[in-house]
Amino acid sequence: MSEINTSDIPRLSWMRAIAGGALWAAVYNLVWGLAWFVFMRREWREAFAAINRPLLFTVDIWIFWIALTFPIGVAIAAYAANPARSVSALKATAYAGITLWLVMTVGMAAWSWQNSLSIRIIALDAVVNLVAMIVPALFARLIS
Repeated sequence: MSEINTSDIPRLSWMRAIAGGALWAAVYNLVWGLAWFVFMRREWREAFAAINRPLLFTVDIWIFWIALTFPIGVAIAAYAANPARSVSALKATAYAGITLWLVMTVGMAAWSWQNSLSIRIIALDAVVNLVAMIVPALFARLIS
């Protein structure tokens, strides 16, 4: 029986994963920030006005979300930088982002539907989030 030599196992660089996570989070939040100030803020205000509720996206929520995107980015960067994977860092980052996007879209759609928000805001949010999840993949070479 042969022994497993741990020096033969590829190692994940956690410093690169953390730096990559920070880069991923920065790009994701930049994309969302641009979308928010260009058109999404207006769309969300109109959607909440239609159901006679105040907009829930306050500064506190944004700060919490920005902080939450850092560990999300680290997880995606760690997955993309895993030396044992068989696809490129670009594809790995995109696959991880799309998987997360699917989960988040289902959750957001269910929440929006329960709160009687329009299909328009659900679709716009899903599209912006998909773009925000995929654009950081373009920087995958920097994080792998």
